[in-house]
Amino acid sequence: MRSLKPVLTRLALVAALAVVAVVATGCLPESIEVGLLPMTKQMVSPGPNRGGFDVHEGRAAWVEAGSSQDGPVKFIDEYDVVSTIATTAVSSKVDIGGDWSNEVTQTLVAFQASTPGVHVVDPVTGIEKRCVNPAGFFGGTDWAFGGKWVLTLAYDGSAWDLTATDITNGSTHELDSNQPPAAENIDVNESWASWTRGDAIYAEELSGSSLSVTTAARGAGIVERVSCSGGSLSWTEVESGYRKIWYLPWGSTEATEIATGGPSKEMGGFDGDYVTWFESYGTGSVRARAVAVRYTVVNSPGDQLTYTEFDPSRFAWDFDTLLWQQRTTNKLFLTRFRPIPPRIKGSNRFETLANMAKLRASIYDTGEVEQALGALKAGEEPVAASVDADSAAPVGIADVVVVAGYDGGSPDAIVAPGLCGVYGAPLLIVDYKSVPAVTAQAIAYLRDANRGGINIHVVGGTLAVSKACYKQLSALKGTGTIDRVGGRDRYATAALVASRMKAVLTSRGDRMPGEAMILNGSYRSKWIDAASTGAISASQHIPVLFVRRNSIPHDTRTALTKLHLWRRYIIGGTGNVSDRVRHSLRVAKADRIYGRDTYKTSMAVLRWGQAKGWLATNSIVIAGHLHEALAAGAFGVTIGRSIQDKGPSVSPLVGAPVALTAPKYLPAGLDAYIASMKGRGLGFLPLLIGGEYSVGSGVARRLLEILPDWYWGI
Repeated sequence: MRSLKPVLTRLALVAALAVVAVVATGCLPESIEVGLLPMTKQMVSPGPNRGGFDVHEGRAAWVEAGSSQDGPVKFIDEYDVVSTIATTAVSSKVDIGGDWSNEVTQTLVAFQASTPGVHVVDPVTGIEKRCVNPAGFFGGTDWAFGGKWVLTLAYDGSAWDLTATDITNGSTHELDSNQPPAAENIDVNESWASWTRGDAIYAEELSGSSLSVTTAARGAGIVERVSCSGGSLSWTEVESGYRKIWYLPWGSTEATEIATGGPSKEMGGFDGDYVTWFESYGTGSVRARAVAVRYTVVNSPGDQLTYTEFDPSRFAWDFDTLLWQQRTTNKLFLTRFRPIPPRIKGSNRFETLANMAKLRASIYDTGEVEQALGALKAGEEPVAASVDADSAAPVGIADVVVVAGYDGGSPDAIVAPGLCGVYGAPLLIVDYKSVPAVTAQAIAYLRDANRGGINIHVVGGTLAVSKACYKQLSALKGTGTIDRVGGRDRYATAALVASRMKAVLTSRGDRMPGEAMILNGSYRSKWIDAASTGAISASQHIPVLFVRRNSIPHDTRTALTKLHLWRRYIIGGTGNVSDRVRHSLRVAKADRIYGRDTYKTSMAVLRWGQAKGWLATNSIVIAGHLHEALAAGAFGVTIGRSIQDKGPSVSPLVGAPVALTAPKYLPAGLDAYIASMKGRGLGFLPLLIGGEYSVGSGVARRLLEILPDWYWGI
């Protein structure tokens, strides 16, 4: 008998990373929701006309200027703690950078104070790192701070000199000297500096490389603002009263116009991944716009994002963080853009499950996942996943389980994940009389991925899946097979599924544990209580059997005895399964798992599975409807199998916990559970199943409120 230890205890994490990788490789982008959600907080009360805004990786700083340019410098850290760095400043400019000395990154803030020079200060301790005050530098002269470099523009009596100073050791690097007219639009980002002089734009890596953009290589307008990141440039040009946003990638000689026309465009910033700007539309309305210029975790080059909740009079933006003052009230807001938790979606349950099955077939091994994520981090275009042409079949799916997808067919869907688990198969759903187009397309996708054949296992009798529908499914199998596991009613079907599970396991030299989950099969309103059982049934090969509230059907009694299922668990309270039935089944009181309502029952099943060691404790899958939750339980397990054994292994694995949510809000128990996951870092990753109809945007927003740093630096 073969026995393997569970080696994957974070299947939801693997599944969600796989979602990212599949999106990156170009598979099914329409079925995966990725993007960014702005999370906005008001930071301080209405005040004076602030200036000198700057932001960097969740941190922000500004000058609390009044009618003059003087005022204290304020700083907000990543935890939204506001501190005062300096009591007065003589410029309305403030820049955030970092000190990379000794390979330790330290956030620093620069400003020009009444004491001459640019002061670089640790905002936490208030200790000054360095004051940069070259000869010829005086109040109002242009300067910039980024990385460990301070750029200063100083007049030496005959010409304007642009100089970069390393704040770690005071060494200087002359960038532009004795070249009339003087440099303008100066900027520095980590190790790159950029500026304009006359009609040309310049950028230089402070360790040696340089580039320049002449009028012929860009537009013909006047450059108004330049931003540089990693050798790539973005800027605003004004031509005939219209502002345009341009982008020049490193190594290219021709700039690309990415935002055309409109007198009201104002560049927000450029952080190497996104070019951002604001533009007016309508009457007194402002929207924030962004374009991805290279591959990121959530966007491909050319993807545009638009947000309309902002109305700024002053702002700073590096895309993951936006500090802005509301035009009409002078209130100060901080917006952080958070990646939306990965979502496998569809317009309805049929499409969601179809997309889940197709995605499952697109994932071959963890190496491809890691390779794709590595490429994303490096800003490179990932290589599409491929299959070894010399292998007999791709590491994927030879089987698929099909059940009725309408509400009346839900009992068969409840028992199906167990069959998915032993076959390593995804779950698909059909109508009574026909196969929906999206389901047919998914089966064809699986069939072709399996070199022309797919084995279809239909769960449910002819009263659930008609003969006509079965015939349509048969036509899709290709060189595969088709069979039906179905009885005269739901009780008989559940018993037959349990028998099939044992037969498959036995044929592979494994065994089915002597355990069973018992649920009410009679009350339609009680079926939803099974939402979180799918992952347990699929991962641990524990079958689901049905009873009535006050009686045990013959098929269920026979299956329990014949299959030696002596350890029994009841899912649901006494309103589902009476104590009389519990006693008859010889179920201990402690083996009744339930909550006071459907959502609490879901959480009770989830925590019970974790206490048993059946479900992972550092990940979660969230679904808003029964079919999506059940299919998700099988989804995580089958992905884990393909990664562990390169095939449909039957040995138990640790499953991905699946929780039921209300479509429009997180139930209290689930909310508290996710909050308890704070601090788990990369080990905790929510994965959403279903479109807005199943898991609404309000749920996604609440997740980000609970776990604002959920993306863990991926």
